[in-house]
Amino acid sequence: MTFNYKLDHEVLIVSLDGRLDTEAAVKFETELAEVCKTNAHNALTVDAEKLEYIASSGLRTILKLAKTEKNFKVENVCSSVYSVFEMTGF
Repeated sequence: MTFNYKLDHEVLIVSLDGRLDTEAAVKFETELAEVCKTNAHNALTVDAEKLEYIASSGLRTILKLAKTEKNFKVENVCSSVYSVFEMTGF
């Protein structure tokens, strides 16, 4: 999995591409923490348009972001990933 980010009017937009499995979730969480530290922002948006799969560790990472970021949202979720969110009550 890869991710890109951009800062747009104090909104940090993170675009995910690929599979957020266990290995990718650990790497993503570590790298995103550094991005958040070095980019002052008031909101965080995860663009999941190109996210194909999410494992439980990926869900944990997203949940952690939802709890730590003041203004957090996930957008453009494909149906297969959305069904995982829905099943888990996210």
